[in-house]
This record gives sequence, C-alpha cells and structure tokens, in this order.
Amino acid sequence: AILTQTHTFDELLEALETANMPTYVRGGSVYGVTVDGRNYRFSTLGFSPQIEALNEQQNLLDEIDAIRQNAQGRSAEIEHFHSFENPYESFDQPVEDSFPTDDFDLDNDTGEDG
Repeated sequence: AILTQTHTFDELLEALETANMPTYVRGGSVYGVTVDGRNYRFSTLGFSPQIEALNEQQNLLDEIDAIRQNAQGRSAEIEHFHSFENPYESFDQPVEDSFPTDDFDLDNDTGEDG
C-alpha cells in the first residue's frame, strides 16, 4: 500500500520510516528495509522494478530542480548586468554617408602608363 501511495523515491523513504520500516544502505544506495532487526532487500520483496522506477523519477526531478536553480541564478546575473547603464548609448552614432572618400583614388589611376 505504501508503494502505491507514493509518487517519488523520497516520499517512499519517508513513508517507510513512518511505518517503522527504516531503509538500509548497501553499496551507496538504498537497498531495502529493516523490520524487527532483519534486513529485507527490495528485490526479495518483489519491489525492485517499482523502486527503480521511483528512484529514476526522483533523479530526474532532482536534475530538473538543479536546472531550474541554475536558470534562476543566471536570470539574476542577467538582471544585475542589465541594471548598469551603457556608457555608449549617450554618444551620437556615425552617419552612414560621412566616410571621407575624397582622399582615395577610386579609379586606381596611379599616373603611370604601364
């Protein structure tokens, strides 16, 4: 019943703790539950596929949360950057036709007859 009432791996771990079935860790990951001083693997209880699915879902949720936090941090940086005034906005922009062409020999006339 606990497995069907939880939607994430963290919720499952909390529900198992509340039901006096604390989890135990083996090899760096949650491996099963302890009941009356005895360890039971999730695989022995037939819960491995469901546990793996919840664990994978929790990993994806954690990744999404990390991406959101990173995006919020970047948004704050961008907002801070945009709060500064651009010193170049007050200067006049050059006019397109103001390039001095009188100084150049556009006909490529070197004056030599080659």
